[in-house]
Amino acid sequence: MSRETGQKRASLRKPLTYLLKQLQNALRTTVEKALAPAGITMSEASVLAELSLVPRRSNADLARAAFVTPQSMVTLLKSLETRGLIVRRANPDGGRAMPAELTSEGARQLMVFHLALREVEHRLLHALSPEDQACLRGLLEHCLESLRFDASTEGGGKV
Repeated sequence: MSRETGQKRASLRKPLTYLLKQLQNALRTTVEKALAPAGITMSEASVLAELSLVPRRSNADLARAAFVTPQSMVTLLKSLETRGLIVRRANPDGGRAMPAELTSEGARQLMVFHLALREVEHRLLHALSPEDQACLRGLLEHCLESLRFDASTEGGGKV
């Protein structure tokens, strides 16, 4: 048996969830390396991306989107604000909330993030045919939707 065949058989025995976690870790490491020259982290880039889609999000919403704790988000936002990538203003309706918005420099850094993601995705998928890439995307979307459906229906709720 060739080494390649042995590796394929061994990987088939690993739980899919384990392989997905390994892929997630490898992707995060690769994206972090790609972003390092720009001086931005994956978590910071995630915040910028979220703010580009929906400005003035709450700290809690941003923390969920960036997969960090609300406490970590406070530090993250302070860093982004100090570097001029976001601006936070008091809510005109009052209260302590200071929703964040992307600055033009933040938008420029977001482009760096998107270019890094494009390069990483190219490296990830280059060995797959366009058909296989489309199939993979569809399968991942179906899996994600299944888990979201299960989570939304726990406790008898309906989607």
